[in-house]
Amino acid sequence: MATPEGQHVFRPRARVLRLLGEELISDETIAVVELVRNAWDADALSVKVAFHNAQNALGGSLDIIDDGHGMSKETVLGSWLQPATPDKKLRQASPSGRPLLGKKGVGRFAADKLARKLVLITKKEGETTATRAVVDWNQFDDPMKFLDEIHPQIDSHPTPAIGHGTSLFLQDLRSSWSEDRIAHLKLELLKLFPPFRSTEVLGRPVIPPALATFQVKLEVDGISEDIGQFPQSLRTLCPWRVRAAVRAHSPTEDEIAIIINDESERVRPLGGGAKGKKSAAGHFAVEIDVWVRSAEGLAGIRETLDLSLQEARGLLDKWSGISVYRDGFRVFPYGESGNDWLDLDKERINTPKERLSNSQIIGCIYLSEQDNPELRDQTNRQGLVNNDAFNDLRSAIRQVIREIENRILVDKPTTKQRRSGRRLFELESLKRLREIAETSKSVASTQVLAMIGAAEAEKSSAEETISQEISRYRRILSLSVVATRMAHEIRQQVDIIRRAIDNGLKRLAKASVTIVGVSEALARADESAGIVAREVRRLLPFTRARRRIEKIDLSRLAIDIQSDFIEPASKRNIEIKFASPSSPAEVEVDYGELYQAVRNLVDNALFWSPEGGQVTLSVFAKHGSAFITVTDQGPGVPTEDEGVIFEPYWTTKPNGSGLGLPIAGEIAADYGGSLSLKKSSTIAGASFEIAIPRAK
Repeated sequence: MATPEGQHVFRPRARVLRLLGEELISDETIAVVELVRNAWDADALSVKVAFHNAQNALGGSLDIIDDGHGMSKETVLGSWLQPATPDKKLRQASPSGRPLLGKKGVGRFAADKLARKLVLITKKEGETTATRAVVDWNQFDDPMKFLDEIHPQIDSHPTPAIGHGTSLFLQDLRSSWSEDRIAHLKLELLKLFPPFRSTEVLGRPVIPPALATFQVKLEVDGISEDIGQFPQSLRTLCPWRVRAAVRAHSPTEDEIAIIINDESERVRPLGGGAKGKKSAAGHFAVEIDVWVRSAEGLAGIRETLDLSLQEARGLLDKWSGISVYRDGFRVFPYGESGNDWLDLDKERINTPKERLSNSQIIGCIYLSEQDNPELRDQTNRQGLVNNDAFNDLRSAIRQVIREIENRILVDKPTTKQRRSGRRLFELESLKRLREIAETSKSVASTQVLAMIGAAEAEKSSAEETISQEISRYRRILSLSVVATRMAHEIRQQVDIIRRAIDNGLKRLAKASVTIVGVSEALARADESAGIVAREVRRLLPFTRARRRIEKIDLSRLAIDIQSDFIEPASKRNIEIKFASPSSPAEVEVDYGELYQAVRNLVDNALFWSPEGGQVTLSVFAKHGSAFITVTDQGPGVPTEDEGVIFEPYWTTKPNGSGLGLPIAGEIAADYGGSLSLKKSSTIAGASFEIAIPRAK
């Protein structure tokens, strides 16, 4: 076809294919996996990966042979020789109905990644001729040759009608395959498919039916290598088995359904707020097994599988992490050793006993091309594109992890002991000794009572000293929680200030500058500066080394908090109201500490309130106590959670610390007060009340 006058066409050099291949296929293990995927797309029941003399790159070869439907000569010429062909994208499914994995049409680059020469022999089912294609990839290294000057050899020859499939003979391997590399490939082929044999999770199909019979065989120098399989008996020994699914709650809201150990299903709004957000990732299912890696926790595995403690931990290491599977095939590199894509290990550093690590988890996320189209592979097959859908996927999985951590926290014996109500410094033996001495009239008992009194005085002094230390460390802990939130907010506002000032200066530099334009830019800078000042003011309670007790009116504190939260509340159209008392409600406290306690409650109230909702701060005095109450219009606290919401690190907020309520409760208790959840038929959301003894 002649090119119109004045128009021209691109004429790429031959090496453009080599350059593309290097970018599209990240490493040789991924290249083998890519060719196994192609066998699946071809409706193969099995695929054999066979190495020959692979420890020596020169002269080493690799065969990948499948029994799929094969290709005709027309298909080889019309599709296989056309990189990035839309053939699979247009078809969407294989002839047998399998979801297609290799829709980008770049599988032939995997052959180039592995070897310098390719011989392809393929035969379509029912045909009496086979097609052979020979490609010398070295020709594509010639910088002077154009792509249209490379002519792969394509021919056909008669063959019996029996049999079909495609065989790739990769000759002159680009690198040697040591025993360690083969072992790594074996593990990757094993983990290419989900370890759990579930076909559905909470009513959602998770793997194509044909995957149950699809086989990958590995052979090295004529000797079959057993790839192995996940020991299903492990699951019966697991202390926490979790199934979850993100699904629709309404046309505009999604929810997460979670079942732990076959108990009742629990449903949470996606995102943990008052209303579930709509996931850009789409709907999907999750399975997670959680282990305790101590000698006691792994006793069942060791006994059942006859393993040492080191071997048991090694078995978990082999499978640990949360992997992602799309239509039954793994998406790399999620679940790889060291791949902390959910930041679990990072968060566990500060709270090792309360947070889960990747080494404790064997997890599968089940996606599909149909239900999760926005979760797209990166071009090099190493991860998903970092977009809104991927961020929503991460957030949803982290929300599931929080639910599991909550459950484990509740199951711990130490948590149950704390919930029994016994105080830290309560000494039952000393109390009983005093009762016995007081009932006796002897001289000795008088001496004993004096000694008990001295011991109680020492205990009280120690309580005060320890309370001061606890207060100091609580400030440090609170500071870390506050600082994490502040770092993002301050950085964001400083960027706004800089942009606003820069914009103002540019306007001033223009001849057509107007006072209005400069005023708007400076007003934005001033607004952001105010936000920074507010955030810094939140730090002030933590700058003192010791408490400073003073008499304050709770109304003053409520007004300060109302002022500080007006701006973040307005972003979600939430009104913060203050119901003032009819009489003063004065207490003697450290202002900064009580500010922190109430601020934690307001933070939670804003998170759980729906857009357009209302958060109310109420202050009143009654009898010998002063009260400050924070009430929201969110979903409220489920009845089953009421007994655990004050436990440290227990949280249903996906990115919550689980420290807000415990810290607030401890601060109130330090002043002889309390923090409680108020239940009322007139309260639609949650209402938390801090009670402090009134100042004398």
